[in-house]
Amino acid sequence: MDLSSLKSVRDFANSLSNLPPLYAVVCNAGVQFVDQTHYSKEGFEETFAVNRLSHFLLVNLLLDRMDKDGRIVFVSSGTHDPEKKTGMPEPITLFQDLY
Repeated sequence: MDLSSLKSVRDFANSLSNLPPLYAVVCNAGVQFVDQTHYSKEGFEETFAVNRLSHFLLVNLLLDRMDKDGRIVFVSSGTHDPEKKTGMPEPITLFQDLY
C-alpha cells in the first residue's frame, strides 16, 4: 500500500474483504521532508497525507472489519517538538500571533 495515495489505501482496504475479522490495526508509517514541500498524488502536502490522512482513511474503511474486541493503535513521534532539535523546521500555526 502506498500511503501517499488515497486510492492505494482504498484498494488495500478492499483487498482485505475475504479475511476474518481484524483483531488489531497499528498505524505506524511516517515520513518527513526537510528539503522542500512535497505533495501526494491527490495534491495534499505529503507529510500530512502519509502521516495523518491515509491512516484516518484506512481505519475508517476497516472499522466494519474489526472484531468486537479489536484495537486500533496510532503511533506518533515528537519530530516536530522544538525542544528535540531534530532538524525539522519549527511548526507554523495559523494562530502564531496569539502566543
